[in-house]
Amino acid sequence: MSNKFIGIQRVEYFKKFYPVDRIADDKITSNDVSPSGELLAIVQKDGLNWLDRFHWGLVPSWAKSTALGSRLINARAESVAQKPSFREAFRHRRCLIPAAGFYEWAQQKNSKIPVYFKLPNGNPFAFAGLWEIWQKEDKTPTAYKSCTIITIRARGSVRKVHHRMPAVLKPEVYDTWLDPHNQDIVLLSQILKTDIITEFISDLTPSTRKARHRQLSLLE
Repeated sequence: MSNKFIGIQRVEYFKKFYPVDRIADDKITSNDVSPSGELLAIVQKDGLNWLDRFHWGLVPSWAKSTALGSRLINARAESVAQKPSFREAFRHRRCLIPAAGFYEWAQQKNSKIPVYFKLPNGNPFAFAGLWEIWQKEDKTPTAYKSCTIITIRARGSVRKVHHRMPAVLKPEVYDTWLDPHNQDIVLLSQILKTDIITEFISDLTPSTRKARHRQLSLLE
C-alpha cells in the first residue's frame, strides 16, 4: 500500500513539469500528504487541464458518505478496470497527482522503517490517479472532490523494500492518460504496464527525515 508522499506546491514546477492550462486551486495545508488529507491533482475538463485540490481516498458518486474514501486510497492496476469502485473513473476520470517523492515501508525485525524514494535527477513526477466528485443526496452546492493512486507490482529498486509501488507515469503519456475521450481500456491498461518509471533512489531512516525536510524546503 502506498500511503504517504511528498506533494508539489510551487507554481513554477507545475508550469515546467506538467501540462497545466488553468489553476482552480493550488493551496493545500501540507506537502506531506497522508490518506484523507488534501493533495493537488491535474484533471482534464472541457478540453483544458486543470490543477485542483482533492481529498486522498476515492469516494464514488454512489457512496452513501465520504467515509468510504478511507478504504480507497489505492487502486490496483491489475483490477482497476473491473472493480465497481474504480471502473467508471478509470474509463472517464483519470488524473495526474504531482509528487516529489513517496514512501514505502521496509520490515526490519519487529518494526517497519519508512524508505523515501525519489527520481535520481530530483525532478518531480506524477502518479497515475483516478478522481470523482461526490455530493450529498440533498444536492448541497459544496461537492467533495476525491482521488486515488493506482499501484502496480513493485519493480526496480522499490521491489527490495515492498511488493507494491505507485504507478509513476512517463511524461510522454500524460496527455493520453488525462484525455477523457480516450476510453480504450486495453490501451489504458497497457500504459500501466509499459509506460511506467521504475528506477528511483532511496533514502533510509534516520536520514529519511532530513531528506524529507530538505525536499519540503525546496518545494514550499
